[in-house]
Amino acid sequence: IRDRSPSRGLGDVYKRQSMRQAGIIAAAGIVALESMVERLADDHENARRLATGLQSIIGFKVDAENVQTNILFAHVEGNDGSQLAAAINERGIRFYDLGELGWRFVTGYGITSDDIDHSLDVVETTVREFREGRVTVSVSNAPSRL
Repeated sequence: IRDRSPSRGLGDVYKRQSMRQAGIIAAAGIVALESMVERLADDHENARRLATGLQSIIGFKVDAENVQTNILFAHVEGNDGSQLAAAINERGIRFYDLGELGWRFVTGYGITSDDIDHSLDVVETTVREFREGRVTVSVSNAPSRL
């Protein structure tokens, strides 16, 4: 049976949907506050580990000492940063190529220290092969640009 009372118009439908969506967002916030806060230290440590590893790769500039969150920025020397980013992306390492601003990496839930080690291995190998001219790049696989 459908409620046909005049007080239940389209606006009420939108209000109910908005409240339902707000509840979904609130539920995610509650989970984050109750069970994910302890994990933040892991994310931050992984970001520092990644920054230190990238800093050791020739051609990368990273201020590893000032990485305090799960986000870090790396700068690549030379004019071929976007092509190198595409080559690394083709090998499964995801990050944001911000053009002249560098590359933005983010660690988070589900990324382990083993993942960081694997990423560093892939980046280091790709950089070496790229500089030796042994890597071809597909432009369609370039990483996201913000």
